[in-house]
This record gives sequence, C-alpha cells and structure tokens, in this order.
Amino acid sequence: VDSDVLLLLLRRVVQKRPNLKLVLMSATADADLFADYFQKPSKRANENAIKAVETSKITIPGFTHPVKEYYLEDVFQETRFLVGQKSKYAKTAVEKKRQLALLENEEDIVDPNALLSSSDDEDYDDNRQADREVPESWDVAELDEIVASSKKQKKKNKNDEDNEDDEDDTSDSDDDDDDDDAEDWALNKNQAAKKRASIPKLSPMTNNNNIDNNETTADENMKRRKEEEERERQTELALARKHLEENYSDDVKRSIQNVDESVLNYELIENTLSAIIRKEFKEGMESIVPKGGKPMEKDTYGAFLIFMPGQAEILKLIRVLEQSRLLEVSEVGELDFLPLYGQLSAAEQRRIFQKPRLGVRKIVVATNIAETAVTIDDIRYVIDTGRQKEMRYDSERGLSCLEDCWVSKAQAKQRRGRAGRTTPGACFRLFSRTQFANFENTQAPEMLRTPLQSLVLNIKSMAPESGTAKETLSLALTPPDENALDLAVQELKD
Repeated sequence: VDSDVLLLLLRRVVQKRPNLKLVLMSATADADLFADYFQKPSKRANENAIKAVETSKITIPGFTHPVKEYYLEDVFQETRFLVGQKSKYAKTAVEKKRQLALLENEEDIVDPNALLSSSDDEDYDDNRQADREVPESWDVAELDEIVASSKKQKKKNKNDEDNEDDEDDTSDSDDDDDDDDAEDWALNKNQAAKKRASIPKLSPMTNNNNIDNNETTADENMKRRKEEEERERQTELALARKHLEENYSDDVKRSIQNVDESVLNYELIENTLSAIIRKEFKEGMESIVPKGGKPMEKDTYGAFLIFMPGQAEILKLIRVLEQSRLLEVSEVGELDFLPLYGQLSAAEQRRIFQKPRLGVRKIVVATNIAETAVTIDDIRYVIDTGRQKEMRYDSERGLSCLEDCWVSKAQAKQRRGRAGRTTPGACFRLFSRTQFANFENTQAPEMLRTPLQSLVLNIKSMAPESGTAKETLSLALTPPDENALDLAVQELKD
C-alpha cells in the first residue's frame, strides 16, 4: 500500500519538478505497467492536471545457474504416486461438476485466439483462477492446429502494427515489448533464455508529442493487457494438454484428472523427497539437475528448500517427515529439518545459513519469506507446493482473513530461482502445467486486499489539499474499489 501511495505522490511531484529523475527498480514487477502509469495517464488523471511524462526502460539481465523444472505430472511419473477417484486428494463431486460446466458452457476456453469483449471483462476477472482444462476429446493433431493458428495470428497482428507504424512515423515500444514476450514464450527455453540474457538495452518510450497525438487511456491499456494475457493463457493450456498426452502414462493422466491440486499433499512431498535422494545416491546428481555445475565435496549433499503456506503446515510436515519410513537414516542418510517462518526467533532463523555436519543433509521448510527475503547458498533442490497465506479483505462484511491461495507466476519463478543461486539445481512443482497456466502473472496489489481505513487517514495527512480520499486514490496505479472506500470513510466517521 505504501508503495502505491508513494507512486501516486511522486507522479504529482514530477509534474511540478520536471527535472527530477525518478528511478524505479524491481526484479519481479511489470515494468510496462509502471511505465504506462507515468506515460499514459488516465482521463481522470488528465482532468486533475496530470500530464504524460517521458519514460525509459533499462533491462539488466541477472545471472542464475540453470534450473531444471519438474511439474506434478513428472513427480507422479517419477514417484509412481497415484490418485484415484476415491482418494482424499481427489476432486470432490461438486468440483468435478463445476469444471465440466465450465468446459461445456465457455467455448472461449479452448480458443487461443479469442479476444475479450468489454462485456466479458467482469467474467474474465472472476474466472481467471478456475481450474480449467482443455477438453479430453482433443487429439494431438487438433492441438497442433490450434497452436499453429495462434502463432500465425500473432505474426499477422505484428505485421499489421508494423504497417501502421510506417504510415504514422511513430514508434510504440510497448507493443514491441509485448510481441517480443510472445515470441520468447514460443521459443525453446534455452533460446528464450539467451535472448533475454543479451546486453542491457535502453528502451526509450514515445515522446510527449506522440503521447499527446496518440493518447491511450489507462482503461484501454488495461483491456489490451487482459486480452494479451488471455491469448497467452489459452496457448499455454493447449501446449500443456499436448505435453501431457504425448509424454506420460495412462496412470499419470488419470491421476492428473482426479487430483485436487489445491489440497496440500503431505504424502506426495514425503515420496518426492525420498525419490530425489534415492535417485541422487543411485544415479548421481547429474541425473536430476542440469550438467555443468561444480562437483560437491565428499560426504556433502545438496540442501532442500520446501515451500509451505504457513507455520502450522510447516510444523506438521516436519513431524510427518521425521516419522517417515521412506526416510530411514540407513537408506537416505541423516536429515536435518529446519523450519523458517516470520515468527521464528532470530537464533533459530540463523541456523538455516549454517553448513550441516559432514554426511548430513539440510532440509529447510519455509513460507514465502524464503522467496526473496533470504538467500540460502547451498540449496540445490526446491519443492514448491505453489500455496501461500495471503491477507484478504471482505469490504461487504468488513472482515479481514488470512486465506490459503495459489501464488502468482512471478512468485513461482522466484521460488524456482532459489535452487540456482550458486550451482545448477532442480525445482519440483507440485502443481501441473495446466494449473501454472491459470496462475495470475503477478500477485494482486495490497491496496485491493487490505482494509482501507488507515490508508484513508494517511492520504488525508500527507495530501490534505488534494481533495477527498476517494478522489485521490482513484488516481492510484491500482485504484481500490469505490464501495470499499465508501465503507472505510463511513466507518471512520462513525
């Protein structure tokens, strides 16, 4: 929330001090979204004397060692863990009926080239996180045709945009960036990585004259982003279905169809941990992680980092693993289980950075605090449940609650990167490729999921001359719901 308010105020300062240089840095944020906030103000912002500001983007490629990704399908195949229809980890009958209804009633789910009309925006927001899959009746040939059609349509759109640019003598680097992203996604992973790892590039945005002549409102920009995200999601779903059909056994396919991925599967984590250690002992580390890393010292082992939603889940998993018959010392060696969560004492937290004794393997079980806040050098394997605890606010009932929910794609990538800090590693994602395709690109802004009373007071204290809190916050990067603001103001008055 503080960051959003700071951006709002800084945009006003830049209007009065055009010589001020403002630098925004982030490893995970959507750079285009922030650039558009300054470069393409909304109509309401224009009415409040907020003018467009020329911006530039600098991309500095980071370095991490290669990390091999395994998804739920791969884990089922490797561990031979099966989920039947009557399993406690299977979807309920209600959930299955809901998914069948989605597949039968929403034809756009299987159309990678479908665009959202303005009337579809609300449904799109409500259904993004639904566990939607490509229908079982599709065969590989049909999937190939859909993917090829999607690529052909993107190429045609790019050519049309290039022709328009030639006629108007204007440049729109935002569109170019979007096209590059779509092309990168379709490339081989290694080719995409090389392309993104090229030398840093400075991408100047369109100048103020072009902005004034060809103004794109924030609403139009957001609609364009949603349409592009939906096209990419549909293509990812088709590719995920094709990959499942071509590469996995019938037992794995049935398990993927049956499993409720939102349920924490402690048995699967136990089996996955055991299978990785045993395979490393039997076939060597190179059978799991990409080749080329420095060899491990004698009697030392790569550490594990397991992501869990919260403290209670962490402590339960450690109890399960400590009592596991699959993790006997005589078979997998001695394991040292270390919890990591926000309420842990400083002394306990420091233990995760210490090297274990010779012959002992470190297993760190953590919340999302380990995504970016800490770096553990000897982590070689990551097991990601894809779940987190997130504060949500129900404005209608005026209640805040801590909900167990899916992470975003950006967060999943951050978790993956924990395994490649100092050496090649592997990330085992306990969710399918289909589920990953349905993830939000980034986490919802805190302004949209927390109580607004304190925010209203902060706005009135920091910018008393700016009008009502509702008017001021309507100019934020991600404005909160107007009804939620009205309720917050009324509660403060009461």
